[in-house]
Amino acid sequence: MKDFFKNIKQTLAPFKGIILFLAAMFGANILWKLTIIGEEDADLVLLFNRFDISAFFLAASRHVAQVVYFFAHIFENSLALYDKTILYPDNHGVFIIWGCTGIKQSFIFLAVMLVARGDWQKKLWFIPLGLVLCYVINIVRIMAIVLIVEKHPELFKLFHTCIFKYIYYGLIFLIWLWWEEVLVKKKINPQINTNKIEGK
Repeated sequence: MKDFFKNIKQTLAPFKGIILFLAAMFGANILWKLTIIGEEDADLVLLFNRFDISAFFLAASRHVAQVVYFFAHIFENSLALYDKTILYPDNHGVFIIWGCTGIKQSFIFLAVMLVARGDWQKKLWFIPLGLVLCYVINIVRIMAIVLIVEKHPELFKLFHTCIFKYIYYGLIFLIWLWWEEVLVKKKINPQINTNKIEGK
């Protein structure tokens, strides 16, 4: 039995990084769902179903709406901003809820990096860099949705719920992969001893 577990450990050793990534991602997602309680279309957000943290998420929602509006307005100057809603000329629009802030994805990235292998001194600069990238990715994601939905409102659910959601997590994976494969993984160049055979 001891050899059995030893063999499993040896077999899984090359995949340790990806196993840690998946465990941290799913674990952080479950922890988020258990601790952050709130309806997607409501302004009330509770921590542990007890502490009201709505003000933080409302401020974050307004911030995202303002930044997205600023950049989207460069491409489409007919847009207008009202509180957390980016309006189109025909008065339909995109409402930026607290779930669109990217805070959850940043939390998941942080959890992934906290359990990831590697030097903590490097993590001290890589984690903030990764969080900035998560923020930028989220802004680009919401801005793309805003610009697409203006001409094709019927595509909102497809891009918001499916395409961009998984692209976002895919990009988080690529940020982690950059850490794992470039900054952490040691390239071992074994010294090969060769004996020169001289003919006599």
